[in-house]
Amino acid sequence: MSTSSHSSRWQKGQSGNPGGRPKVIGDLQEQARQWSGEALDALREIAINKDAPPSARVSAAVALLDRGYGKPLQAISASVTNEISTAHLHLQALEELAERARVQKLARQAQENMIDVTPVKPAGLCV
Repeated sequence: MSTSSHSSRWQKGQSGNPGGRPKVIGDLQEQARQWSGEALDALREIAINKDAPPSARVSAAVALLDRGYGKPLQAISASVTNEISTAHLHLQALEELAERARVQKLARQAQENMIDVTPVKPAGLCV
C-alpha cells in the first residue's frame, strides 16, 4: 500500500484547480446555452409532429423529459457477503508457513550455537 507525502496534499482553503475551468469550454457552453430556447422548440416540434418518424418523436420526448425532470433513477443490484475470499485464505496460509519457517530457522541457529557441556569420561580411568 503506497502513501502519498504530506507535501503533495492541498492546504485547507487551497483549490486543486486554481486556474478554474478552461475558458474555451466556458465560452462554448455559453454559446450553446444561447440556443437552448430554439433547441427546446425544435424538440417540441419533433415530438408533436405526427409525420415525424416514431423514433424521432420518442427521442425528442425523452430529451424534453430528461431536461425538465432529470434522467430517471436506475436501480443497481449489489450483493455483499461476509465470506473470506480464497485469495485471503491463501495469503493467510502463506503467512503461517512463513512464520513457521522463521521459527524453525531461529531454532536451527540456536542449536548450531549451542555448546555441549556434557562431561566426558577421561580415557584410562576405571570406575
